[in-house]
This record gives sequence, structure tokens and C-alpha cells, in this order.
Amino acid sequence: MRCFRAITLLGLIFVSQFAEVSLTRLQAADPVDSVAPAGSLKDLDGHFPFQVPGDLKSWEQRAEAVRQQLRVALGIWPMPTLAKLSPVRHGRRELDGYIVEKVFFESLPGFYVTGNLYLPANMQADKKYPAVLCPHGHWTEARFFDAGDGEVRRLLSQGEERFESAARNHIQARCVHLARMGCVVFHWDMIGYCDSQQISFDRAHRFAKQDPASEVNKDGWLLFSPKAEELGQSVMGLQTINTQQALEFVLSLPQVDATKVGITGASGGGTQTFIAAALESRFSAAFPAVMVSTAMQGGCTCENASGLRIDTGNIEIAGLIAPRPLGMTAANDWTKEMAKDGFPQLQQLYEMYGKKDRVGLFPSLHYGHNYNHVSRVSMYGWFNQHWGLGLQMPVLERDFYVLHRADLSVWNNEHPKPAGGEEFERKLLKAWNDDQRAQLTAGLREPTDSAAHRRSLELIAAGWRGLLGPGIAEFMSSDKNAEALKWNPQQVGAEGAKVDVQVATISHPRLAQPLLAVARGNSQAKKVLLVVSDEGAAALMAKDGLPEKVKQLANDPQWQVVATDLIGQKSDLGNASISKATQQPLVSNPRLSAAYTYGYNYSVPVKRTHQLLALIAELRKSGVEEIVVTGQGDIAISAAAAAFQAAKEVAGVRIDVASKDLQGAESIKSIDFFPGSQRYFYLPGLLASSSLANVELMVDGKQVSPIAAIVAE
Repeated sequence: MRCFRAITLLGLIFVSQFAEVSLTRLQAADPVDSVAPAGSLKDLDGHFPFQVPGDLKSWEQRAEAVRQQLRVALGIWPMPTLAKLSPVRHGRRELDGYIVEKVFFESLPGFYVTGNLYLPANMQADKKYPAVLCPHGHWTEARFFDAGDGEVRRLLSQGEERFESAARNHIQARCVHLARMGCVVFHWDMIGYCDSQQISFDRAHRFAKQDPASEVNKDGWLLFSPKAEELGQSVMGLQTINTQQALEFVLSLPQVDATKVGITGASGGGTQTFIAAALESRFSAAFPAVMVSTAMQGGCTCENASGLRIDTGNIEIAGLIAPRPLGMTAANDWTKEMAKDGFPQLQQLYEMYGKKDRVGLFPSLHYGHNYNHVSRVSMYGWFNQHWGLGLQMPVLERDFYVLHRADLSVWNNEHPKPAGGEEFERKLLKAWNDDQRAQLTAGLREPTDSAAHRRSLELIAAGWRGLLGPGIAEFMSSDKNAEALKWNPQQVGAEGAKVDVQVATISHPRLAQPLLAVARGNSQAKKVLLVVSDEGAAALMAKDGLPEKVKQLANDPQWQVVATDLIGQKSDLGNASISKATQQPLVSNPRLSAAYTYGYNYSVPVKRTHQLLALIAELRKSGVEEIVVTGQGDIAISAAAAAFQAAKEVAGVRIDVASKDLQGAESIKSIDFFPGSQRYFYLPGLLASSSLANVELMVDGKQVSPIAAIVAE
């Protein structure tokens, strides 16, 4: 374990009780329940513009950071171990120019992907064929979709479809015609649709409220619960895992050309399309329809995950596909502004690669939300053009025989459907966690200088970087217009109990409002002890109640002791007390899924981390040479996170907590709720994977090795 040179020598420090004194009020201290008006939060209906970096190198650095954010948010860092691929193919039917088979296989052990495989007729044994994956989106019954007679007539009369068959099931039409074009096509169920019923439709797509039944028991926990969220587990993550295994299945087919594998879907299937292609380079082309825009980002619980779109959006995520071919459609829906807001930026990005012809937008704004024949023809042409299929343009559909549920369902007496329900869901999530935990800790019992040990720590550190957002570099970058850090001396308190302090205000574009820092000691000192505690700035305001070592440092001309009120803390310095928020606000949404808030906004622990990074940066830029961070209580996670992110600017960190402070939050509204944090072992994980040389963790008054705390769980 790393020793803590500076802090251990000080015997630090921190106690939670301070003598009551009468001090001048520096901040308002009205009781608070939540930290900010919910209206100040971003939600899925916000505006998500994409600002293209100035050069290709900057973009590629940014792109990898966004990819890592996606991996962490989707619960696939590290990627859970996929089940051994043993696909079952049955029910083969030969039709006009194509073949249809029923297929199922496991993605995670015991969790099945169900769908249909479409093959070109008369495939030649010595020939390779391109392949297209087709996620379906939120159409009723999807793979078994039937638009109904009235809608069929409307679609035909409006020119949206050419044939009754395609008007009845446009999803099947897409698969049929791609197969007729000479492509291998796999179309599978979203979770809760058609044959994928191990997790129900209502659980996956209509989740509405937190349920006490979701609490942890011996078998596990449920999706949408605080436990699942703090482990980074979501329906969106499971669907991404299913897509990954669907790709592995297609690539396992001996006649598939691995250099020509594409993916296309519309609406929710469009979300799956651009997320999958952004993460998986083996997709050589993508065509997400009526989804990519700077407006609505995805309305369903299955399209959102905590952390997924913080400081990014669907345009930038789709941009991760560059320079591979990316085609899109727009309609009279949330994509209608794409031609002037979103697409020009994607063109600019592709032009940086010298591949502007590889990004295309095909708007049909006189039609509503769709994947109709007009849009599909654009998609057929896109794959034809970029894969050199040699088909005459435009590539038009022809009529086909519509297959229905009985023709397509994979389950029958010979192949009975697997068990599902909440008991299965609990076991699935527990197994997902157990597998990733085993991967992350695999090397921690090896010698500390071994490659395996370093690999485990780097996996954990990369997870934290994906959760925490910008590092210290963003806060250290100089701003010529910013005022230098200036400490203003003040004497506060009633007669006979006055305290000499310095006060400074810290501002940064990352901070919603300026940060008030309070210090004791020499304002010109080159060493700073940064105190982060549940007492906030009030921690430094007691005249005679300070811990002895803090008083010693405050009187040492080499040191300055600094504290601040972080989000949710309001010091009433006139009474040496502090009021604290207990809840984070949530965005307005009828479904109480954490992802609708935390998919677009950092949690309070991360926002507090950014506040501390801004303070550390200003201290360093002002000439401070050594900063030691100490954190105590529930808020200590932000102290540890700031030290982790600012490792090059910080000398060391000491964390002093009770064992209860290492547990997860009980509610997604809790001010301590921190999505993803338990996946990477919370405080022990942060401290163990930090690059700081001086780290100390105290739990219930006893020094604990962070690595020992991880492997002992």
C-alpha cells in the first residue's frame, strides 16, 4: 500500500464537531431539501449541438474520451464476458429470392437474443456476402408488426409505400429487400418485444416508478434500482450487449464478408444503430434513420442510461462513426432541423478526414416519423454505393409475401421459451456484476509490480475517468480575462470571538455559480491543506474548537488551510452551523428512471468534484506549490475524486470515513447518489487506482489498504 508521507506526519486531522461561536454570516443558510431548481437541469428535449474541434488530432482525442464515457455509461467497461456462441437455427423457409430462418442464441449466459436470419437465395459456397444488422425500433409487435388495413391504405395513398406487403410490415420489407440485394440480414427483438420476454415490455420500456421490491436480496436486484444504477446496469446497456453478440453471430457465418458489415434501424432502432457503430469499428457502414438530431435524444427508458449524454449528444455520438460511411434520414419530427443544425457539423467533421462524400442526409420533411419506402431506398442506395454492390440506382423494392407471428416466432414445443420474470432479472444483474468484478480485480492479488496488477488498476482508473468527465487540465488552462486568485482578509464573529480569515471567490465556466473559499493562515503560503467535510466552510470558523493539528497549520507560516461550501452546503457562519441538502432534483418526467436526469447531468458528487478542481487549479496558478487534500464523511468521495483527477497538481490525499460512508445510496434522489460509482469500488477504487504517490484511507478510525478493501468485498 502507498504510504502517506505528508499527512501521516501531521497526524491528520479531522473531527466532525466544532465549538459553537457567533460569527458574521457570509452566506445565506435557509433550510434546503434539494440543491437546485429542477428547471436548471438538461433533459432529453434539450438542444445538443456539436462543436467540431479545430483539428483532427483534437477530435480523435475527444472521440476516444466520448467512447469511454459511453462504455462506462452502458455498463460495458469492461465488456462482460459474452456467452459461448451456440446459435440455434431452425424453421427454414425458401421464398421469392430469399430465405428466412428462426434464430436464437445467448448474449450473456442464460439471456437470449431472438430473431430471424434473412439470406439471399442460391448463395454460392465460394462467395462472400455483405451483412446488415437490423434493429427494429418502437413499432408495435415489431418483428410481428402489422400496420392494419386503415394504415396500409393511408401509406399507399400518400406514396409512402409502393406495395401493400411493405405497408403492412415495413420492418420485414427492409430485411427482405436487403436479402434480395445479396446481403445476409439479421433482425432481432428489442428486450420485451416478440420472443424476447425474459424481461417484460413493461419493465424495459414502460418503467414508471421506483419500487421497494427492487431492493437488494440474496438473488440480486432489479433494473432501475439505485443499486443497478450505481453499478452502471441498464436496459440500454443490455440491448447494446445483445447488439454486440448479434454482430458476433453474423461474423461467425462463414459466407459473410467481414469487411462489409453494416447496421440500420429507425427511431429506437436508430439509437441502437449509431450507438453500436460508434463503439464497434467492425461495422463498416451505418444508416440510422429518423433519430440523429440536436433535438430529442431518445424518449424511451431503453434509449437512456445514466452518464450517456452528459456533455455530448446524438450528433457527436454519431460522429464517432467517422470516417466510415454514415447515412441518415430526416422527417417531420425532431430530426426536421438536421439539414441546418447537426448535419453541417458532421460534414465538417468528415471533411477533416477528406471523406465528405461518406456522410449523407436524406430528408423527407413532408412525411412524419417513419422508415418508409422513400427512406429505405436511400438506405439501399447508401450500402450499394459504399460497398460497390453494382446494383442499378435507385434500388427499388418489389412485392413480397408477409410472414406473421406463427411463421417467425423462434419458440415452439421443440424449442421452449426460457424462464424470465423478476427472479431471472435479479440473477442476470448479479451475474453481470460478478463477471465484471472478477475482471476488474483479477490482478489485484498479484504483486504490485506485476503487469496483471497494473492492468487491473488501469481498468478501474479508466472507469473512473469515464464517470468524472474533465480532468484538471480543463481547469488549469489559462484565461487571460480571468482575475487572479485574490484572498481578501476579513475578521468575523462577535466581540471576544473574532476569527481572522481570508475569503476568495472562484469562478469557472464549469461551475453553475461562483465558489466561495475560506482560508486561515498565511495567504502567501506555498503549502495548502484543502479540507473537504460535511461542515463545509464552517469547518474553519471556530476560534477555539479546531482540531489541534489544524490550528498548528493555520499558525504555521508555510501553510494555509482552505475549506469551501460545495453544492448542497450553506454555511451560516454567524452561528457556526451549516444547512445541508439531502436530495438532488430530478427532471420532470412521468417515469422515475434515473437516466432521464443523470443521463444528461452530472450527479452532485461529480459537480462537487468539478468545484474542487476549479479551486485546486486556482491555488496552483496562484503559486501554491503543494496541496494536500483531506476528506471526511459522505462528501469525501468528491475529495477523493478531485485528487484522482488532479493527481499532477496534488501532493496527496487522506480520506477519513465511517464504514457506512462506503455504501451505495438508498434513493436516486439522494444527494449522495452517484451512478456508476459502485462498479469501480467507490472510495477504495478511486484511491487504489489513483496515480498519487501519497494516499491514505481511514475507515472507522483504522487505516485500511484501498486494495484490501476492494478484494475483501
